[in-house]
Amino acid sequence: MEKIEFKVEENIELGKALRKALPLLSNYQIEKLFKDKDVKVNGVRKTKPCTLRKGDIVEAYFVVNNEPWCETVFEDENVMVVSKRAGIEVTSEDDRNLLDILRLSHNELYAVHRIDRNTQGLVVFAKNTQAESELLKAFKERTIIKKYLLKVKGKVNIDAVKHKMYLKKFSENSKVLISEVKTSGYEEIVTHFHLVKYLDN
Repeated sequence: MEKIEFKVEENIELGKALRKALPLLSNYQIEKLFKDKDVKVNGVRKTKPCTLRKGDIVEAYFVVNNEPWCETVFEDENVMVVSKRAGIEVTSEDDRNLLDILRLSHNELYAVHRIDRNTQGLVVFAKNTQAESELLKAFKERTIIKKYLLKVKGKVNIDAVKHKMYLKKFSENSKVLISEVKTSGYEEIVTHFHLVKYLDN
């Protein structure tokens, strides 16, 4: 575990000060510092953000993970597929994200779908606008099938389950709303669950 200690030069919110001092950590990792009680201000442990005053001393303890955020598993002139590790957003307006990191070595790159921050798995990127258009269409028409492997604690009394919900996307702010009842403007989404095997617990 590494330690950083710094003196505050201006009145600032603690989370913002930590993001400036630790630019390689994501917002999620900064939040986890509070959850794990790894932040002190003037020797007092903090479990949530607060306002710092000029002259305050901040200490933070964090784990350095030198593993890359992703590994390329396929690439040609149109498509790039990477295996993303958990802990980073695919895209984000206000946080360190995978697309920005990959654009450091690939000038033209477009995210055509996303998986959650804490999900590890394959992410597809388009390397030009034509590939982006075709891949977006494929995801929309569901000719690309998404599969997830989930570990659940406890016994699941099913062999196969079909779960139906309704979804509405708001592209202007990348938000999605989910409804249990059919509503105007919402499209049906269906998730099939299949039991693969039982482990010890």
